[in-house]
Amino acid sequence: MPHRRGVLALCLSFLLVLAACGGDDEPTTSASSSDATGGELGDCETFDSITSGAPGYPPDFIQMVPPLAIELGYFADECLEVEFIDFESGAAAFRAMAAGEFELGLSGSISPILAFGQGAPAVGFAASGAFVDFQVVATSDVQSCEDLAGKRVATDGPGGLVHAITEQYLAECGVNINDDVELIVGEPETFVARFAQGDIDATSMHIDERIFAQQELGSDLTVLANTWEEVPQFHYTTFATAPDVFEERREQFVRFTAALMRTARWMSDEANRAEAVTLMAEVSEQPESVIEESLDTFGNRWPTSCDTMIPLESYQFLIDLQVDLGNLEEPFDPTELIDTSVCEEAEARLTEQGF
Repeated sequence: MPHRRGVLALCLSFLLVLAACGGDDEPTTSASSSDATGGELGDCETFDSITSGAPGYPPDFIQMVPPLAIELGYFADECLEVEFIDFESGAAAFRAMAAGEFELGLSGSISPILAFGQGAPAVGFAASGAFVDFQVVATSDVQSCEDLAGKRVATDGPGGLVHAITEQYLAECGVNINDDVELIVGEPETFVARFAQGDIDATSMHIDERIFAQQELGSDLTVLANTWEEVPQFHYTTFATAPDVFEERREQFVRFTAALMRTARWMSDEANRAEAVTLMAEVSEQPESVIEESLDTFGNRWPTSCDTMIPLESYQFLIDLQVDLGNLEEPFDPTELIDTSVCEEAEARLTEQGF
């Protein structure tokens, strides 16, 4: 586990990403369950429509649950037509939801925490991924954090998620990202290629990006740290909505959450691994070998129960950190923001359905 100072530094940088949110708020692409077959469970006469803003499509490895819920027809089974509108960042998706553009916003869990703590109404009730799947990686000649002194370290710049993770990791061994390395600021989407070209020595990236760099581009990389092991309490993403929308459409959100959890259980069943790999490769536009190794390394950390989907202790951890960092004046009970009853009813629904 990192020292408290390191955790605070990492979480402060996460806040800069999720609250300040560099990038365009305009949506780019979408994914919809409108073409999925289903309805056997509910024998649907009509379908309820739900639209959610979401970051990153095609999805990174950690964000596979919602698109697979579409591919498997589980939203359709719950008589839902779900569309995900892609945004540059989760914070942008949250802002679009708060502005009334969509029923839901999928964002980093810090966004609804800060919004609520600063007086803006929000309700969180579900999650598609709870752990950060980033790895700190470097060229093969680098075997430790200390070896990064004087090396070319690439990030997306102060306030960026890649910068946050990399800066925190370097701080743990006394390497200052501003003084002790050659900091290269650029677009994270280019870092895989820049490793292959020999332009950079280290950065942080999603696990599937790292594996792609090694398998497809022949980049010989050293994995220095797994973020999900370093800061396991940091809850990654939350589906949030406005209180009035929550009251009006709560029953639909129960079915929505049930479909997410059913998908995560399907993904976690070893009997479905081969089919899951194929589907995940299709929706992520990655080779199956990349998905295979991601699963082997990251594990089945999908939210299969309310305890793993929306653990209140993880939200309390984040709330307390915001107070420590001076971003909130005082802590609040996470149950004021997170409604666990939706997840509990969804879990009971799956039990009744035999899942």
